Amino acid sequence: MNIIKILALLVVMLYVQHGYTLDASVNHARFQTPDHSFLELYFHVVGKTATFMPQNNDSILYEAKIQVITIFRKNDEIIKYDKYNLNSPATDIYIDFIDLKRYVLDNGEYDVEVSLQDLNNIGNSKTIHFKTTLDFQNEALAQSDIQLLSAFSKKENSNHPCVKNGFLLETLPFSFYPKNNHKLIFYHEIYGADQFINDDFLVRYSILSANNNGQGKEFLVMNKKKKPAPVVPMILQMDITQIPSGNYLLRVEIKNRDNELLSTKETFFQRSNPITAIHETELADAEIHNKAIANLDEDQLRYSLKAIAPVIASTQTDILNEVIKSNNITFMKRFLTNYWFDQNPQHPEIAYEKFMEVARAVDKLYKSGFGYGFETDRGNIFMRYGKPDQIFRNDTEVDAPPHEFWLYNTIPNSTQNNVKFVFYNPTLAPGDFVLLHSNARGEINNPNWQTELYRGRIPTQLNDNHLDADGVIDNFNRNADRWFGDF
Repeated sequence: MNIIKILALLVVMLYVQHGYTLDASVNHARFQTPDHSFLELYFHVVGKTATFMPQNNDSILYEAKIQVITIFRKNDEIIKYDKYNLNSPATDIYIDFIDLKRYVLDNGEYDVEVSLQDLNNIGNSKTIHFKTTLDFQNEALAQSDIQLLSAFSKKENSNHPCVKNGFLLETLPFSFYPKNNHKLIFYHEIYGADQFINDDFLVRYSILSANNNGQGKEFLVMNKKKKPAPVVPMILQMDITQIPSGNYLLRVEIKNRDNELLSTKETFFQRSNPITAIHETELADAEIHNKAIANLDEDQLRYSLKAIAPVIASTQTDILNEVIKSNNITFMKRFLTNYWFDQNPQHPEIAYEKFMEVARAVDKLYKSGFGYGFETDRGNIFMRYGKPDQIFRNDTEVDAPPHEFWLYNTIPNSTQNNVKFVFYNPTLAPGDFVLLHSNARGEINNPNWQTELYRGRIPTQLNDNHLDADGVIDNFNRNADRWFGDF
């Protein structure tokens, strides 16, 4: 085997063993033409969660293959069925990839099921369900759904499925705007304006906070004048630099010259903007009542903030990171004070002290030389789920590096029972244990964990194809599977 093929094999092994489960978004929007209505499905696959394999035996480029099955049901009857393979572009690194499919449908209410299966890693899959109703009548002014975009570019004379009205439209995945995305871009169509509006009309589009009654605070309002036409397509942009983190609605309203509301459409999105949140913290004038926090110096504050990182809500992670990087003691104290007040409004100081007692113990127990002990994989799991009910440590197998099995009989605030974690120390550095596999929801789930644990010991896998192997050849020095099963 030549050096190129050896390197290629190593890359494939890294791709297959990454341990992520398939992460993909399937957004949808409804549109119409004079003849029919149709539904667009927008697929976005997160590259690092798919399995990339060589295109052929001689190729040094890789591609992922996702089988997509879409089923449309109406009153429990299958109305439409589609199956196809979504392949990524050829690449030598992980890349996200997208696709668009259009389905002509009659008016009605549909249950839609979309199943995505990684063809290079059976078992790595995701299924998405949603309901939608098509009700275009051609008898009144109408609007399409709002298609949120991550980017667009001019693309004339192209057969690309994502091209519409001369523009290549890239749909925003997960309806989420991260901190580095400062523009909200969307595509929208208005139907029948030439029949139902006699003059120029106004398109009013606004961002408002999402709440139960639809009367949330408006953060940004813009207007655009348009001329009547059978179809009025629009690509519009809004600067969301100052929009703070939170849940929002984008609303598009159609009004005539007399400011009468003729039609409205809205869609939900989320925004992460930690910088704005920090500024709001800076402006807060409340005193820091928690004396335990008020007296902390900068190093102690940073330590306490890093300690809550494993348990803080995912929506607050970016804000926490920005607060830590800010080196601003006021930011740090206010953020920490607010966090513990939210956890225990009656006794935030007691809650903080009890938590930090555990954090300091975990730091000491799992310190590895690569950060604090609660920042290691074992420390992170301990902080989030508490002390395991059982721990088994194995340092004696000659075919494997040191490894540990953790068992939780139950996970707090969850319906999961008999939850297990496997950690191992591939570098043999003191305390450098990393999470290899778990059956806990939301954690790394690696069907090939045994192959990885015993990597470098030949023969290892149960069959000749190391890429598909999910077990290892049993012998006297390979007991991990028995321990995991009996634990």
